[in-house]
Amino acid sequence: MWSEPTPAPLVTHKVLLELNLPMSVLIAVVVWLVIYPNDAAIAERTGDTTELRRDLSLTSLSMHGANVLFMSLEFFLDALLVAPRHLGLVVSWAMLYGLFNGLQAYWTGDAVYFFMDFTVKTSPLIGAGLTLVLCAAYAAVCVLSALKRRLLGPARCALLGEGHASDDEAPAARYALWSEDLPLKPPRSAADAGSASPSHATASLQRTSPKR
Repeated sequence: MWSEPTPAPLVTHKVLLELNLPMSVLIAVVVWLVIYPNDAAIAERTGDTTELRRDLSLTSLSMHGANVLFMSLEFFLDALLVAPRHLGLVVSWAMLYGLFNGLQAYWTGDAVYFFMDFTVKTSPLIGAGLTLVLCAAYAAVCVLSALKRRLLGPARCALLGEGHASDDEAPAARYALWSEDLPLKPPRSAADAGSASPSHATASLQRTSPKR
């Protein structure tokens, strides 16, 4: 018999997916389209390849390349959906991260990212550009999520927090997208549950009654 997971881990997993997937795409875009070309230009001009070698280190490739691949793989293997209405949460998180980096650069003089220095006059424009890239990444994830919803169908979407699953449907369907043994029947409505046959009600009572 399946054990129903508590709502908190499910909600936490969903929120982390909605935050981390578009943020990982944003960071990868910034690193490989902004930071890496800038470090390559500096290395070519000065002959100092320190930052360039750091960009191509195993740590950097894992954080700014493999991370996106693993997050995307999780998204395609699980059955969690990304909600467009949660865009504000993702943008707020990114703004908080930008504020942290900006204040660190202002107080310590050490900017983690050269373009996130509050002393630079173009920082508001850079922040607006990064926000647009993040929104575009989130929109792309939402489109893929809509395709996933269509692939799952209404029965399995009811198991994702979009509805209420009946007692005999597996909560693991919230995570297992490609499993072939998932229940495909839609959850019963309250009216259907009220009109269930006496034999079915007796069987349900016997299944849920504790053994003496």
